[in-house]
Amino acid sequence: MHSDAKPNTFQRDLAKLPPALMPLIERPQWCVWRWTQKPDGKWQKPPFMAMAPERHASTKDPNTWTDYSTALAAVQAGHADGISYILTKDDPFGAIDLDHCRDKLCSIDVWAQNFMQAAVNTYQEVTPSGEGVRIWGFTDGDPLSRKFTLEIDGKQIAAELFRRTNKALTITGSQSAPAPCSRRSRPAAAQVMAD
Repeated sequence: MHSDAKPNTFQRDLAKLPPALMPLIERPQWCVWRWTQKPDGKWQKPPFMAMAPERHASTKDPNTWTDYSTALAAVQAGHADGISYILTKDDPFGAIDLDHCRDKLCSIDVWAQNFMQAAVNTYQEVTPSGEGVRIWGFTDGDPLSRKFTLEIDGKQIAAELFRRTNKALTITGSQSAPAPCSRRSRPAAAQVMAD
């Protein structure tokens, strides 16, 4: 059963993103997102254009993206619930989504902690639902957009990996563990699962 009430958004002050996100902030690959309810009652966070927030942004059309400041201004004006970075095939960044691994008490499941510990020297933040973690880091290799689902201790879990692919990924600024993002570091968990 899904609620008709819009979900709470878990994020920090988007105007004060952690310094580890500077490599993303410098690129004009931003859009906004807002909670949208699907016909089945589930909530999603599709990308919208910051300059025309009623229109969807395309992960394949740079004309629908903007710079970080413009996306931030659209959220501050109340036109959207948050900001997203458009990951592309030309980016040196990779991301891992760990879904449904965090509870209301902010406790993180052991399986997700293992990913986070393997991904040393990356930027890690809580996702907008407050129930997941996203890991950002520099990476190389072939394009990758893969989702793994399995059951651990009776709970359905999912991990998604993105590298050199077009994907809108939300940014909350709610850093999970302070760690610098350096070009020499690689998200080890992503490398292992991708190989």
